[in-house]
Amino acid sequence: MGEAKVEAFENQSRLANAAPCVMDSETNRPVAGLMNFNMHYLATLNLNDPYAWMDWVPTTTHEIIHALGFTQWMFNSFRNAEG
Repeated sequence: MGEAKVEAFENQSRLANAAPCVMDSETNRPVAGLMNFNMHYLATLNLNDPYAWMDWVPTTTHEIIHALGFTQWMFNSFRNAEG
């Protein structure tokens, strides 16, 4: 199985990043993914506010999509219906 790397947080403006990290050797489809959240921003959350996490829902959804394989470097690996 192939492996992929997720970039470390080089600047504090990035909330999160994600990528597939283990690929099936036959289909080249992701079988595991990795998500990283910037602890700098998570540490600023007001945990007493029940809505504080709502700002992270779109970010988390976006990163899950990347972990599933929708990344720029994988577009050339996508297969059509004929294989």
